Amino acid sequence: MRPRTPDSDFIGQTFGQLTVLEMRPNKGGCRQAFVRCECGTEKQVYLSSLKSGNAISCGCVRNQKATARLRKYQSENKTRPRNASGMPIKEPRMPMLENRSLDAATRRLLTARW
Repeated sequence: MRPRTPDSDFIGQTFGQLTVLEMRPNKGGCRQAFVRCECGTEKQVYLSSLKSGNAISCGCVRNQKATARLRKYQSENKTRPRNASGMPIKEPRMPMLENRSLDAATRRLLTARW
């Protein structure tokens, strides 16, 4: 069994965006650290989560990524026409008109009936 790393060695270390401020007493046999994120949030996390890379921020990175995905999705779908509930409207497909050259009046008539 390898020797346990002293708690003082972790104070001041940075894991992702989290900096260890102090070590807390064991809870159920697991060491815990009190950390501060780069965004300013302070929280308590398991030391094993920090060392394994499972805890890299207070959750602000996840929120930033979700916001970026949402903005990208919204910008892609802004130009599509929408119905009253906000869903994109699909244009009706008319297979009988795809390969034919019809004048505008006939196409409008068939489209209105379709």
